[in-house]
Amino acid sequence: MKPVSIHPLSALAGAGLLGLILMASGAAQTPVPLQQIATGQTGLIRVAGIPDPRQMLVIREGTPFVVPAGKLLVITGLGGTGSGVVAGLRVDGVNQFAASGNLESGNALSIRAVPPGFTVEAGLTVEVSSGTPFGRAWGYLVDA
Repeated sequence: MKPVSIHPLSALAGAGLLGLILMASGAAQTPVPLQQIATGQTGLIRVAGIPDPRQMLVIREGTPFVVPAGKLLVITGLGGTGSGVVAGLRVDGVNQFAASGNLESGNALSIRAVPPGFTVEAGLTVEVSSGTPFGRAWGYLVDA
């Protein structure tokens, strides 16, 4: 069997690169806490952080959603579960905005972004309307 030898400069470069990768991957996993939001606001506000999966929800057409007390609903997407769905979002019966998406195949989600930071305060009713059973709104709840 032949003896194995390692080039000292290559070993040093490899160890340095490994240390840099481990340090960078540890820094990327730092969680960001949610900011406190003033109560009684509806409209455009910024929410920092990533919501917990238990806070996320989907509002289906034909199933109005009432925002629970002490919460704000942050809407992140509007669309449908099929191609060509034109979905509108209403808050307490008032139209807010609409979104449409055409896909190459009809068996996928068509999600469009909404105005950044759009929120709905507690006690208000959110509805999706598209004239089909396929309209959806996506979002998450945060403490008010």
